[in-house]
Amino acid sequence: MIIVSIIIGVLINYFRFWVDYVDGITLFLGIPCFGVLFILLILCLIGTIYNCFKYKQLLPIIIFIVCMILAFTLQPMNLPEESIFIKHRTKYELLVEMARNGMLTNSPDCTGSNRFAYPEGYSELVITDEVINCIIIETKPTLVVEFIPRDYYYRIVYIEDKNIIDDKIPTCTCNDGTIIKWLDNNWLICRLDWN
Repeated sequence: MIIVSIIIGVLINYFRFWVDYVDGITLFLGIPCFGVLFILLILCLIGTIYNCFKYKQLLPIIIFIVCMILAFTLQPMNLPEESIFIKHRTKYELLVEMARNGMLTNSPDCTGSNRFAYPEGYSELVITDEVINCIIIETKPTLVVEFIPRDYYYRIVYIEDKNIIDDKIPTCTCNDGTIIKWLDNNWLICRLDWN
């Protein structure tokens, strides 16, 4: 029961991350996983209480309670984009400075007047070939720079004046994007709506 309590705690923490990261049909398909997890949680609680009375020991119930408290209070795992940003923050900040000073160039691969190519030496900021290797820049009403490092729908976004935006931001290629997480005062992770 102790091992099952620990496993359930880890699964709860993982599902907290998963709910933050996905939405739409993927979240809907995950509902059975949550149901199974809830049933396991109840069975583990019943088994732990039964063992406490049977063997007259409080240690299993204490471990179960500690695992559940930790599962709901620990910080969930970092989003993949957050990990990429933390690792390469200096380069992202240099790219924003280059965008502010008009030092980025257009490329045939980046169509549109607000799309610019990554300069030489910045290829590690895009870790998959499935995404557009472009930096998207909007200048009005404030400087907004979008990076698409891993998944087309999840973007690392720099916003110069965050007082201009609210929960729905005019970034993610000028579609409604939803803020997943603020990384600091000017940086956030944005999810492009799938529809």
